[in-house]
Amino acid sequence: MTLDQNSGTPVVLVCGMPRSGTTLLMLMLDSHPQGLMPRGRVLQTTSDRWIRGVSNYHELDKFLDQLYTSDYLHRPPRSSQQDLRAVLQPHLPLTYQSLIERLNFHDASIQPDSDFFWGEKTSELIWKWDILKNNLDNPRLVIVLRDGRAILSSLLKAYSTAGLETNLYQWATDYNNFSKRVAALQNEPNVNVIRYEDLVNQPLPVLQNLTSFLGIQYHSDMLRYTHKAGRFTNDPKRGMHKLIQEDPHAGRGIAWQQELSPHIIRISNHLIHESLATWNYSALPTLLKKSTIRVQIESLQYKTALNLYLALKYKMPSSRSSRFFLRLEKFIGYHV
Repeated sequence: MTLDQNSGTPVVLVCGMPRSGTTLLMLMLDSHPQGLMPRGRVLQTTSDRWIRGVSNYHELDKFLDQLYTSDYLHRPPRSSQQDLRAVLQPHLPLTYQSLIERLNFHDASIQPDSDFFWGEKTSELIWKWDILKNNLDNPRLVIVLRDGRAILSSLLKAYSTAGLETNLYQWATDYNNFSKRVAALQNEPNVNVIRYEDLVNQPLPVLQNLTSFLGIQYHSDMLRYTHKAGRFTNDPKRGMHKLIQEDPHAGRGIAWQQELSPHIIRISNHLIHESLATWNYSALPTLLKKSTIRVQIESLQYKTALNLYLALKYKMPSSRSSRFFLRLEKFIGYHV
């Protein structure tokens, strides 16, 4: 018995570091009249176990049990688990692609044999590319790069009120590892790399080049994506996606120079300077530069302040209101 074959529609995998513009690009693609980019991490959370598909009722039930305890619950519209089972069951056995495709098209009330491209966006897809490219029909990996200093600024702005401690050293390691992975993949034929700064500065040519890469026709609706912002209305983190309600603007490219504390800029720049150079991001303005010794001293001060901050926050919570504690937060860079 052979598995149900997929329709061959393009599968668009959008990935990038958190706060690098992947949500913006997702909405642009979803705004295409033949685009379907549901929110959620279905490919990410199911590919390891179900990459060979679902062959019988028992496997389908296990797949749905995993799906309905995953991020799928955060991407309306969705059916009940029982209703989705009724939709999928008649088509068993299913390849992995046909399984996810039918699920996505059902959520969007679109027939699975329609001429729609579909996909997903999460930061982890770049690490799953080797397995996905060999098990999906016509997959395309679209990687969004962004100046790491701008990403850091966006992270701190987005999470400062939530009390997230962004350790510069761990963040820099993640950024550098991502950069190396992109460099290793950039010349593969099914991989396309986009810089966030180019997307917001010159969205039309970037999107035209992207759609050509995907093998679809560019449509002007892709630049009228703001109407899709309503998808985030009930999202508890909707405040993190404010920019999707606005047209692209070039000022975001260098806003980090005013948003970050100067010492945070210097430390982060020092930690990721090789990655920045790889993707032709500019050096620091002269006014922000300091000697290597000065940056090393600032790094030591940062480490000391961070450790003290964490000790105060988690061992002495009553000190949160103290002036010293707030000054410490500001120095570390959590209040930007």
